[in-house]
Amino acid sequence: MINKMIDVLQEMVKIHQAFNRLALVKTEALKTGDIKTLGQTIHQEEPLTQRLSQLETERQKLITENYGDGQEAVQLSEVIATVPDELKPVLQGLQEELAREVLSLKQRNELNQQLIKQSLDWVQLNINLLDPGARSTTYSRPNATAPQPNRVRSSFDSKA
Repeated sequence: MINKMIDVLQEMVKIHQAFNRLALVKTEALKTGDIKTLGQTIHQEEPLTQRLSQLETERQKLITENYGDGQEAVQLSEVIATVPDELKPVLQGLQEELAREVLSLKQRNELNQQLIKQSLDWVQLNINLLDPGARSTTYSRPNATAPQPNRVRSSFDSKA
């Protein structure tokens, strides 16, 4: 069971490292406005996301079957406390490495989110500059009704 847990954690670390590499690519694509690369990168993340979900399910199953009573979640640190002393450093190292990768990915994703927001703000500003008629800043009568859009009359008279 412990060896299986180690294998699962090692693969989770590798997947998070791959996510971090892709997040760097996304950052550069966002900076340069390379939509094609951004789309390809997002497409590459899909199988990683699916595999990570499978691994997380497997990890939870291993912990629940061997350490949990189903009432409350068991933390990896609790599992580490129960394993033989020679395996503790291996599991602790994997736990720390996984935590570092997750934190790095979180920070990179927050940066990418800020870049996307800035890009959207810039696009909105340009749209507003190109279409100033959307908000008229000139004087208009306060009690005047808004002009009705031109209606297309049908050749069919419904009263007939």
